[in-house]
Amino acid sequence: MSPIKNISGSIKQGLLTILISMILQSPAQCYGQFKKWTYKDCLDFALQNNIGLKQNQLNNQITGYNLEKARANRLPNLNLSGNHQFQFGGQVDPYTGIKSSDNNSSSNFSLSTGITVFNGFQNINTIKMYETERKSNEFDLEKQKNDLMLNIFNSFLQVLLDQEQVISARSQLQNSEALVDRAQKLVQSGTKPMNDLLQVKSQLATDKYSLIQALNSLQLAKVNLMQYMELPVDSTFDISNPLIDDRLVLTSSLQSAQLVYDTALSVLPEVKSSAIKIETSQYSYQVAKGAFLPQLSISGSLGTGYSSLRSLYNISQYPVTTEIGYLASNPAEKVLQDNLISKATAKTYPYGSQLKDNISSALGLTLSIPIFNRKQARTNLNIASVNLENARLSFQSTRNQLRKIIEQNSADIIASRNKYLAAVEQVSASKEAYKNAEAKYNLGMMNSTDLLTEKKTLTQAELNYIQAKYENLFQNKIADFYQGREIILQ
Repeated sequence: MSPIKNISGSIKQGLLTILISMILQSPAQCYGQFKKWTYKDCLDFALQNNIGLKQNQLNNQITGYNLEKARANRLPNLNLSGNHQFQFGGQVDPYTGIKSSDNNSSSNFSLSTGITVFNGFQNINTIKMYETERKSNEFDLEKQKNDLMLNIFNSFLQVLLDQEQVISARSQLQNSEALVDRAQKLVQSGTKPMNDLLQVKSQLATDKYSLIQALNSLQLAKVNLMQYMELPVDSTFDISNPLIDDRLVLTSSLQSAQLVYDTALSVLPEVKSSAIKIETSQYSYQVAKGAFLPQLSISGSLGTGYSSLRSLYNISQYPVTTEIGYLASNPAEKVLQDNLISKATAKTYPYGSQLKDNISSALGLTLSIPIFNRKQARTNLNIASVNLENARLSFQSTRNQLRKIIEQNSADIIASRNKYLAAVEQVSASKEAYKNAEAKYNLGMMNSTDLLTEKKTLTQAELNYIQAKYENLFQNKIADFYQGREIILQ
């Protein structure tokens, strides 16, 4: 076989191996290897795969089934029962009451129904309780989705921030490498002492360490994002950088905390859920209160049965002449009378005929008036009362907590905006200062210590700028979120 064929076969085998490994990988891993994840991709994947969301959805289904059961309690029930038994020894026929020493087999069938006419409105209030509970659960599910969205958004921004810090660290490292190169030339020419070169090399080592730290922080930020997404950690995972206009920080509107709060009260699901939970507790209280009222129900039944002790009889008659006396005038003359004699002959009573002949029915009313039930109703009412008060306090707590968060967010927006404006000026001034220091250093008018001080100031200014920009972006998007606006990164 020629070498070309051998190479071709090796390539085919290699491609086949790669293809098989791709097939064996999970879809999420393959997806991560072939595209960069946008913020929307991360969010959609998280919403589809989050276990907590799926569990909450299942819990909502249980509430729906409880609601169906509560609605069905208003309907009459219908039950069919039957039994067949064998009895040995002396028995009493359940239909004739005649005792017999024969073995017996019997069957009984009944069809019964019943409906609650009044039970203190407990059925109606239970239905309303589950209806409001289901609505509350739906809002709780929306809140859980919102919390997940905020976690994804925060983690996504952290990755973006760490990426820019890596870029900045690499830029500083390249700058230090250039400084080392210039310092070596200046030392060789006798313009600078060896100490300057050593100091610049020390800064180079520090910048290498800073780059490694930045890369580690970036990888940890990606891991954190993947974990929120329920995506197995993949070293090839990467995100698609959205276009973030720095001028958005300056053009974003500053709204009052009160205005944002008023809007949030009408749109956020946790507020709606907390309000509905009060209704749920009120209906639960009414259910407990209904236990003190009388209960009225109607019942009816239809039954039949069979017993092997029962029989049918054929009646036959035949004439018989009997002596009833004699004549007084002639005692020897007998007086005779013709009579009809009946004779009963037993025969089998068919199973089906007995079931038809033994049909019986009943209709009844049941009135139950609670007098003493070992304080069960009173205790349940007290518990329901406490739960109602607790629901009201939870509603107020939710509003207060939301107000505090929005007030803090409003203050953070202003603070991050001011930090951003100050960072812009700091970066501009630090660049000019470093440029001037670098020129003096190259002319031998400045030592490396002063130059490195200017370099550190510029590095810190750039990091401050990056952090202020993303902090302001995050706070502004949070304010949009509290006003019911979708968080979008494009």
